[in-house]
Amino acid sequence: MFNNSKNVVVFGGTLTHVEVHGGTAFQDLQREVAPEAFHNSGERFDPPKCHPNTRLAVLKRVMQWILGCDDRNALIMWLNGAAGAGKSAIAQTIAERCYAAGRLLASFFFSRSDPNRNHVRSFFPTIAYQIATTIPDTRAHIERAIEHDPLIFTRSLEAQMLSLLIEPLRDLSLSGYFNDPTTFPRLIIIDGLDECQDSRIQCRILDIISSALRKYALPIIFLIASRPEQELVYTFNLPHISGFLTRLTLDHSFHPDDDIRLFLQDSFDHIKGTHPRKAFIPALWPPPRTIDHLIKKSSGQFIYASTVVKFTSSIRHRPNERLEIVLGLRPAHRDMPFAELDALYTHIFSSVEDTEPVLLIISLVLLQDRDALSRPMEYYTDIEEFLGLNPGDVEFFLGDLGSVITCDGEKIHLSHASLGDFLLDPSRAKNFYCDPALMHARFSCRCFQYFKDREADYPFVGSVGYTYSGLPFHLSKALPTPDIRNHILRFNTRNVYGYPITRGYYFRVWVPRYLESIQVLAFEDSDQLCNRQLPTYDRLLKVELSKYQTGPPLTCLLGLLCIPHLLRKWSPTSPPHHLLQWDNDHFDLDHLRLSLLEYRRKEFEHGLHLLREFLGDEARSGIHAMTPARYAIAAFHCLRYLSDHQRNAYPARFTGRNREMRRNSPLRWRKLIRANKSFKRRVELVREGLAGIEWRALTPPCKTSPIHPFPKFHEKVGNEHDRSVSYLISLEALPGMLARAGDSINLIDLARRCSFANRSLMFPLRTKRAKKAMEEYLDRVASEVIVD
Repeated sequence: MFNNSKNVVVFGGTLTHVEVHGGTAFQDLQREVAPEAFHNSGERFDPPKCHPNTRLAVLKRVMQWILGCDDRNALIMWLNGAAGAGKSAIAQTIAERCYAAGRLLASFFFSRSDPNRNHVRSFFPTIAYQIATTIPDTRAHIERAIEHDPLIFTRSLEAQMLSLLIEPLRDLSLSGYFNDPTTFPRLIIIDGLDECQDSRIQCRILDIISSALRKYALPIIFLIASRPEQELVYTFNLPHISGFLTRLTLDHSFHPDDDIRLFLQDSFDHIKGTHPRKAFIPALWPPPRTIDHLIKKSSGQFIYASTVVKFTSSIRHRPNERLEIVLGLRPAHRDMPFAELDALYTHIFSSVEDTEPVLLIISLVLLQDRDALSRPMEYYTDIEEFLGLNPGDVEFFLGDLGSVITCDGEKIHLSHASLGDFLLDPSRAKNFYCDPALMHARFSCRCFQYFKDREADYPFVGSVGYTYSGLPFHLSKALPTPDIRNHILRFNTRNVYGYPITRGYYFRVWVPRYLESIQVLAFEDSDQLCNRQLPTYDRLLKVELSKYQTGPPLTCLLGLLCIPHLLRKWSPTSPPHHLLQWDNDHFDLDHLRLSLLEYRRKEFEHGLHLLREFLGDEARSGIHAMTPARYAIAAFHCLRYLSDHQRNAYPARFTGRNREMRRNSPLRWRKLIRANKSFKRRVELVREGLAGIEWRALTPPCKTSPIHPFPKFHEKVGNEHDRSVSYLISLEALPGMLARAGDSINLIDLARRCSFANRSLMFPLRTKRAKKAMEEYLDRVASEVIVD
């Protein structure tokens, strides 16, 4: 005990001999360790792991890198992906595999909710402890470092890295211990780096690790898993790190939907087989469409599917009823099916410095008009221009939301479909709730201001196109605020009409939707607000109608549009060329102006109703009003067309013997049709016309514009199909026109002496109704003359 001692004097008392063999230093290290951060820690009960037979491609890619089969120069692999993509589950699975194979050197699993592993104080001591236990030869080196500086744990991170990791491993490397990289543990896993409290510390850890690898050529590799937060992305892109970095992004290239489907199916099968109330679960539960819905909601992220399974598998409830709560088919009451997911979203949005512009941008993406004439409101430039932001603001404001929003430098994409459900539910989002009615009101005001600040000839692209169709959409769903009412009072729809490429759309769709949205707002004076818009509409409509060549064809077309039941028989792709006697120039003019022929489409019902009101009110429409005199002109035009024997001669195949054969021997006549395919097809077209079905053959060639989504006719085909369409429409329209027609000498004379062309034999019932209407018209006119 006193070897090599001199001048030793002992005076009484009790002498205790204590030998110290490094135990004190290692105990000091143990006190600084966070055992909860181990991959196999008991504190991390039931850690997330990859479901069997899922994530196979990702796991294979990581293992190839660990074994040195893929990019040997890459000493760091960054496993990144959106929040809830399954990064921790992959890291846990890799850790267990490598631990079993003797390749795991150390691991540290950060967690923001655990006070022992949401900071960096215990990071390097925990790694050093695992290195000492995995490679016992390094223990003595680590103990000497602690004995040499007992306050090493209070030193800088660089000093801790050097003393506790670099020097022990370097000394061992110089001795030749790591000559064969396939036989010793060399993998350090760091999961959830973004969950370390200070973002500056996160970047500092990366810088320290990369500097050590570059300077000391350590024989170790790092698997780092994190979300693509703004600071981490910037740090990983630095040249001194990216030189020996490989990235693995959990995106749709790995087909996560297939893995999520397998996970859901296996989980639900397990519930049906083991749940205490399995007797009450339907045999075909859940149906395939429910699985598809859950996969769509997951958006490639496992956290949504995992949350649904955990909530559904509760042994205190019936699984099928719990799933109905998730799907919104049953009230939740006190249950919170997405509590875990809500906590994640709340944490992410809590890190945002200025939430107001962020929520405004996301609300625009969520609540935008999906049927707008422009491209979706997802592009940076469009959003910035529409909301009045400075260039680059969108990317700046969304920089802290990289884990739930993907920004590719041009447009944004929500990585989680369930994010909208969270933000639009006040019970879940709380302080981050986006009130849809209030947001629509703000967007409506932006639309009004947008048109006020720009000239009418501004290019119809991007946010301009969205504002054009978005104003009625947002207005119809907005909260009726005083600001909106003031905007409506000051707004002139003439500003919208100024975009020439959409003038027809303005009359058919925009104005009707705009007036309807004002009615939906339910102001006390909504009717008066609507009536204030009509003078501008009337004035502009008169201007456009004056551009058409006045005469019977235009009057006839307007008369056709004013007969409600007629449009059900009107083919959407075949206008009555022969009846209108329009050439290509007339069709081009109509396409660029009012597109009157498009009113026959069902989706323009409101616009047609507004047009009929205009034409039926002589005080508003003036010379364009459909008065009894003009209905008489339209009826005269139709009747003259119906009685034109030269243009509407009966098809040759229906004359003579064949017509008599069809009447007397219908079976023989049908055999004749089958023998002639072209003739058979022509008869089918006629039958389609009689049934009101859209004509699918012999249709005039048409083109569509990306802005103007309606076909433009460039030429008409003079065939039996067009003639049959025109004749059918004329027969359908004549009774309605005669019922509205006034006294006309020309019409009376023609009605008395005309005879329908042979083509009328193809439509016997309609011909009979038309002739009856003629007789009623003549009787009515005669009775009016007698009364006078």
